Amino acid sequence: MAKLNLNEVFDKDVVIENPNLMLGKGLMMPFNGSNSGSRKLMFGTHLEQRLPLCKPDVPYIQTGYEKQFGEYSSSFITAKHDYEIFDKIFKYDFNPNFQYYLIAVDHEDKVITVFEKKAYKHVTESYGYTFSNNGAINYAEPGTVISKGTTIIKSQAFDEYENRMDGKNFLTMYTACEETMEDAIVISESAAKSLASPLIKKVTVQVNDNEIPLNLYGDDGNYKIFPDIGEEIKNSILCGMRVEKKEESLYSLSYNRLRELMISDERYTVSGKVVDIDVFCNAPDRFIDNPYYGQIHKYYQGQMSMYQRIVDAVEVGLADELKNGYKLDYEMQKLYSRAKGAINGQQYFTNGKAFSNMVIEITVIDEVPVLRGDKITNRYGGKGVVSRIRPDAEMPMTNDGKHVDVLLNLCGVVGRMNAGQLFEQSISFICMKLVEFFRTEVLDVGQCLDMYLNLIKIVSPSMYEEVATLIDNMSDEGLASAYIQSIMDDDSIYLAIEPMTENMTMDKLEQLYEEFPFIKMEKVLMPIFDSKNELRYVPSRRPIMYGYLYFYRLKQYAEEKFSVTSLSSTNIKNENTRNKASNNYRAMYARTPIRFGDMEFGNLCHMGADLASQILMIYSSSPLARQLCEQLETDDPFNIDVKLDMDSKNRNAEILNVYLKTKGLRLVFKKHLKKKKVAAVEMPVAYYDPIQYIPAIFYGPGEKENVDIDKIIQDLKDSVNKPKHPAVFFPAEFFDEIHLDEVKEDSAE
Repeated sequence: MAKLNLNEVFDKDVVIENPNLMLGKGLMMPFNGSNSGSRKLMFGTHLEQRLPLCKPDVPYIQTGYEKQFGEYSSSFITAKHDYEIFDKIFKYDFNPNFQYYLIAVDHEDKVITVFEKKAYKHVTESYGYTFSNNGAINYAEPGTVISKGTTIIKSQAFDEYENRMDGKNFLTMYTACEETMEDAIVISESAAKSLASPLIKKVTVQVNDNEIPLNLYGDDGNYKIFPDIGEEIKNSILCGMRVEKKEESLYSLSYNRLRELMISDERYTVSGKVVDIDVFCNAPDRFIDNPYYGQIHKYYQGQMSMYQRIVDAVEVGLADELKNGYKLDYEMQKLYSRAKGAINGQQYFTNGKAFSNMVIEITVIDEVPVLRGDKITNRYGGKGVVSRIRPDAEMPMTNDGKHVDVLLNLCGVVGRMNAGQLFEQSISFICMKLVEFFRTEVLDVGQCLDMYLNLIKIVSPSMYEEVATLIDNMSDEGLASAYIQSIMDDDSIYLAIEPMTENMTMDKLEQLYEEFPFIKMEKVLMPIFDSKNELRYVPSRRPIMYGYLYFYRLKQYAEEKFSVTSLSSTNIKNENTRNKASNNYRAMYARTPIRFGDMEFGNLCHMGADLASQILMIYSSSPLARQLCEQLETDDPFNIDVKLDMDSKNRNAEILNVYLKTKGLRLVFKKHLKKKKVAAVEMPVAYYDPIQYIPAIFYGPGEKENVDIDKIIQDLKDSVNKPKHPAVFFPAEFFDEIHLDEVKEDSAE
């Protein structure tokens, strides 16, 4: 085997045709070279934790790889071959267009597949996404052919050009206030609503033999126990179950009582809109002459009709194709197997046991806005917790009347070394002002196009070549005018800046301001409440930068962390146990107590609740307090002097000082000397007959070493004839300077 000459390998020039591809998920991060490596890694984690939004935006500043990421998404399905639609099978004939199956045949590969049209896709836990209404699945009919490359179905996370979009463009400003400390973020009410994400909940309702479903959604002529598909849930009560008791039947089972919830009834609590219903029944004969099961029976019959049509389509309609070598793909095999089992009367199980009656699985979608405690992030690893949601009127306002959507702390940029967000904000600010200048109609169409091209030429040379070619080919002046009008219809200009090859620098930013000298930073109107508690706007002291940043919503629902620990269940040892009532949607909030970590549990066992809680409160906020806690456990606890000065490491003091510096102020510490106990009284006591004599010895700091206590006590014994009891030496008593004089006077008396 020949030896490998590493020197020759290293001497060769390595040419990477497309260096952008080295970034991986970082291709979705603009201005990649301006951010630290740790924040790039965190951004990749945030991409995995982002939630799909109900109404997302295309980012104003793009990387050019949004479409590529969309093509490889599981929520974006295109036709790999030409598909002939064989059959269209509705899940429920009484609601035909809400959900159905398209059985398609690929004659090239001899494969039979299926495409499902539904309103949602459940991924994991309560998370998922919804679909848009502009794919081939919405218009395909039996006999039609879906051509190769045609979009069949796609989620809401794609625009009309099939670019991936998962966030929102928010007008952002950096400011220092008490609500943006550390990682806190302030957003407006409209921004919180626009970040609404679909929360998909699958509620399993088990109907036992002795339970009667309540008529909560029906009327005198229609027994209806839950909302139909497409209807909203009322008062967060999906349905209710009542145990049948013979001794209470005259009261509890009356027609009017079945329309009201009682305290003893089992209720399923969830909010949102019903989008799907599945019925699993092991005893179909119970539907016969049962006045309570009419609605359930309707959905059960619809399902069985659908299953029968699927079995007939495979075994009868496609019998010739299957004989000639056509195969069912994996998705079609699953659907056929499920339908075949239902037709043959298979048994359904829960927790490994076949249930006696039926189980109803109801899928609910709830569009949940951002709440306090939820997490959002930009594209630079700058995540934070929403500390407050302000009304739009209480957010800073620009001179053209736009309210800021998000308030961030600039310290989060300096400490994290992710300056790319400042470039995005600055470029979007320039684009905003350029669009405003176009709207003044001072320039003609040609001048507007020239300024637009000059902007693109500086920030994105690759985009400039394509846009310049596009504009040159506009022979009609009306097309050019429509092009500029489309730019003015938005608040900013859409740009595609490659993440590595077209990295932004301060020189380029300065070049932009030199190119457009009329664009300058401006003062912002800050909201304040006057002495009459009336809102008014005051111009800021200095010009403030604002612009658009792209934000994601992360997988964090603060509302899911609520718990009612006072209602938690206990075991035979009176210990709190895990309660699954909220997971089964039988309780509004979790009843499981918040669990301590291992370290907190150890501190609680060794030190007790009082000391553990004190250390947790202090240790978590102040580096100086950490040293004090260490001294409490290792040194003399009565000899600790807290020194707070300008060199203090107290985190709270450091944060306060930073905010004061932004206002031109300085934090000055005044040291108050601790009142030291400078003198002591030690009292040797001797008892006599018939009198008792108590001498007192006074000494100050440093004098104790010069006092011979043993000699004083011996002299006291020698001066007394036959003491009744020996002298007793009591512990020292400490006094300050003021009280020492009083003690001396009392002793002299």
